[in-house]
Amino acid sequence: MCVKHVVVTLRLLHVMNLQLDDFNHQNALDYLGILRQPNGNILLTMEPCYGLGGEIEAMGLEISLEPGIPPDSVYAERAAGTS
Repeated sequence: MCVKHVVVTLRLLHVMNLQLDDFNHQNALDYLGILRQPNGNILLTMEPCYGLGGEIEAMGLEISLEPGIPPDSVYAERAAGTS
C-alpha cells in the first residue's frame, strides 16, 4: 500500500504578474518557492531542472492536499502491478 503520495494543488488568486519560460513536454522543476512579499502578495518561483521556469505573482494562494496516487500516474500502474 502506498502511503507517501499526495496530489498538491496550488490555486493562485488574482494573478498580477506572470512570466513563464521554456514550456515543453517534460517540465521538471528543481525548485518551487512560495514567498509572501512585503506588499502582501504571493510570489511563486519555479526554477527548472528541464523545461518550464518563471514567476507568478498573485494576491492570494490556496493550497489543497489529496492523499493518494493520481489514476493516470506511472506510480498508479506500478502499484497495480501493470508495469
